[in-house]
Amino acid sequence: MANLVSMSNEDIAVAVATEDMLSQLDPIEYFETWHTLHGGIYSRTIKLKEGEAIVGALIKIPTTLSISGNMKLYIGNKVEVIDGFKIIAAGKHRKQVMFAISETYVTMSFATKAISIEQAESEFTDESDRLVSRLKDSINHITIGEISCQE
Repeated sequence: MANLVSMSNEDIAVAVATEDMLSQLDPIEYFETWHTLHGGIYSRTIKLKEGEAIVGALIKIPTTLSISGNMKLYIGNKVEVIDGFKIIAAGKHRKQVMFAISETYVTMSFATKAISIEQAESEFTDESDRLVSRLKDSINHITIGEISCQE
């Protein structure tokens, strides 16, 4: 898989239906998210433990995904198995369903002019209030380095 293109509204509806189904199961105990805002780039990494499944927020901008582990990733019209390390150019208008076959780390990055994690989260989704990093028992590791935005 080289690129992850924007998803159709029908494909997003499948992800939403999956999200609704997963909400009926016991919730994941907590999520751990690493945020880095440095040099005009925001990166967020989540760790999925073996057997965990989540549905991400609706992403409204192009990003780069870096995946390390073994997982199944719903990319719209099919499910891809990611095994090892992959860097994926990902389009806007997408809602990923992820299932970790074994422990997996997923990092999403994009160029930004944000100066806070909250601003960056609101830049990539209109669903920032539903992000795993905002859940009550989640653990967030935050690094804010030099902010250098080019015009």
